[in-house]
Amino acid sequence: MGTDLSKDYKDIKSKIQAYKTTTDSKKNFLQSIKDNSGDNFEKPKKDTFSKLNEWGDTVDGMTANKKKQLQGQVTTQLDQLTEVFMVSAKSAVGDAKSIDKLVSIYNDTIINTRERIRELFIKETISALGCSEEQTFTTSPLYIRVQSVDIFRKLFEDANGEVSELLYEKDTTPNGIFPYSMNKELYNRIQNKGVSFDSEYGSNYVGASNNPIMNITYVDQDNNGNLGDYFKVELNNRPNSANSVAQFLQDYYMSIQMVDIDELVTIIIDNLMGAISFNLSVDIGRKEQQTKFSRILQRCLGLCFDTNKEIDVSGISKVSALDNIDDSFFEFTDTELRNIEEEMENFTKGLVEFTDCNNVKLPLSDNDIQAIIKYTKDARNKNSLSDKLAGVVETVNKASENEEWKLLLPTLNINASMKFDLLGIIPKGIMQLLLSPKNLLGFMVMFKAIQNNVVDLVEDIITFLQNFRKFIVEIMSKLGAIFVEELFMSIKENLNELVRIIITDIAKEAKDARARMIFTVLEILIVVSDGLQDWRRCKSVIDELFQLLQIAARNLNVGLPPFVLSLSRLLPGMSETRVFANYVNELQKSGIPTGDLPDGSPNIGLMAVMSQVKGQFKEMHENGKTEVTIDPISVLGSTTGQIKAHGKSY
Repeated sequence: MGTDLSKDYKDIKSKIQAYKTTTDSKKNFLQSIKDNSGDNFEKPKKDTFSKLNEWGDTVDGMTANKKKQLQGQVTTQLDQLTEVFMVSAKSAVGDAKSIDKLVSIYNDTIINTRERIRELFIKETISALGCSEEQTFTTSPLYIRVQSVDIFRKLFEDANGEVSELLYEKDTTPNGIFPYSMNKELYNRIQNKGVSFDSEYGSNYVGASNNPIMNITYVDQDNNGNLGDYFKVELNNRPNSANSVAQFLQDYYMSIQMVDIDELVTIIIDNLMGAISFNLSVDIGRKEQQTKFSRILQRCLGLCFDTNKEIDVSGISKVSALDNIDDSFFEFTDTELRNIEEEMENFTKGLVEFTDCNNVKLPLSDNDIQAIIKYTKDARNKNSLSDKLAGVVETVNKASENEEWKLLLPTLNINASMKFDLLGIIPKGIMQLLLSPKNLLGFMVMFKAIQNNVVDLVEDIITFLQNFRKFIVEIMSKLGAIFVEELFMSIKENLNELVRIIITDIAKEAKDARARMIFTVLEILIVVSDGLQDWRRCKSVIDELFQLLQIAARNLNVGLPPFVLSLSRLLPGMSETRVFANYVNELQKSGIPTGDLPDGSPNIGLMAVMSQVKGQFKEMHENGKTEVTIDPISVLGSTTGQIKAHGKSY
């Protein structure tokens, strides 16, 4: 029978919540006894997310309002793991810090995986070319349409403009210095029609091998006399080797920074608030294409790459990568088109809307736009890569203090809402960056160099999607998998801590040293996990989470093998913690709230249950007994009678 992935994730979050509530309730119970002053509640905690649709309030991670807002959108593996993280992180860092911890995880992932992303892009480019790594190319002059490498129309904007410079690399580098600022150079080439790279700098473009690899000239017609905008590219023969496609790609892509953090900072902030595009008066048609592109990327993130035996796709689960990549995957429903039209209307009016803002449209005044532009520049001007990405968070923190927004949404935590949307933007923002002119240049040049003219069909984002669908799906899904892997590891750290607390409590309740030794050994298993080969396999990720939680479950229900049942005295006995954890788990399955009260004080109902459990265990320990009857046994030709034995239950 197939597996419903949504139900699996719900079960995982339910079990985590049960463990967490168990540890929290025991703390509250002990504190109430200690206080014993007529008011047994802690002082109300400051609830940072009190008016935000919390991702951990309910078993399935979202309130009804949140679900309503997300109807019709693809729920991705990252979305599900984000909810699991929010549930698991509460015990580790608390509600207020969970969202900031998530953003920090994403930022660290960006910095730590840039080389991995470069390798992914090169590998998928070779795959899209349909050739082996030994494939060679021709050095005949190639004519690449400018729109084929500039699908986002970046090169239409002035690389030296006060605001438009934010679309390009921050620094300008000379030929032979890496990483080279190729986006700026491609803009420069367009400004100097007929002047080649070699003519301006005295040398062809130098790759990472320190050998010249190509000359680039902007011309207004191709070798067949067709008028238009073209980059004329003349490739160099590679020294002492064949003209290998793979070697050219390595040489070129190692010479540029494919995931340029400065450019990414601009993309992320602009996709979140739109201030930069609005200031530059970006054409509405161009903005609409970018919006459609983002929705397609969201679908790519929602794909699963499990085998048919591993997953049975239902209407509420993920779509199958193998069965659903056809023309319809890139088409939009009437409802989606209406939503896109509404987004375009917001853009033209200078309005911004965040997921948790209850459909309230927030205005961007001229002062707001200028402030966001300044914050973006400040972030890009920071020294370290981590500080630059931290500057994005600072931008959100400052922008969320908008007094007019607070008046429109007085009960909403706008800052947290913006950060949740930020998380969804980051992986797609990286994909947008990977399709910038400098990155697509090598891609398009090699297609032309092996006599594949499909690149001539690319005029914009949509036609690129249509002609390179597999390339887009593979890279976007694998980018998502990188973040899935990193987020999973952080969830695992949170669960490790949570499970250790449960294990420690049970070990304290165990009645002899041998049982405590068993718990200690099993606790070590928590840090052991087999690595996944493909983090796009949704069911495999779910199984990993279940495996970790099952380790905890084994600690909650530890026993001895049948062949040593005679040593049953070594069993740990019943545990107050186990009983209470099971009770909480069943409540949550039924949808009964188990969290703190609205004012932040402990849940009285759960404290009452804890008192009941402790009372039952006290009676059992003081007056409980066990009666056992042993059947007759043959001994040396005779048979014993029935033996009745008594023991203590605990």
